[in-house]
Amino acid sequence: MTITKKSAGTIIVGLWLVASTAYIALDQWNHFQVEKVDMAYKLGRTETINQAIGQALSQNCEPFAIWNDQKRVQLINVACLQQADNGQPNADKQPEAKPQTTK
Repeated sequence: MTITKKSAGTIIVGLWLVASTAYIALDQWNHFQVEKVDMAYKLGRTETINQAIGQALSQNCEPFAIWNDQKRVQLINVACLQQADNGQPNADKQPEAKPQTTK
């Protein structure tokens, strides 16, 4: 069996087509994976923030701790501090949640 110019060209085009398809599929798979990891990161960050907000609103004006591997801090709802500064007798009462806007 001899390879003619025509059959060699067909083989080259076929191999190029297979390689291009594999490259595009791999690129799309990597893009899909990166997007899923990014989405998981954002959902985790949102969940963490929501938990901190929930703790701040439900701690009866008591500080609560958050930490990572290196640092630990105590947080408290500012509304509790404002109630205490105003001399309100029910400083341990649940403060009303007010959304803050940034400009």
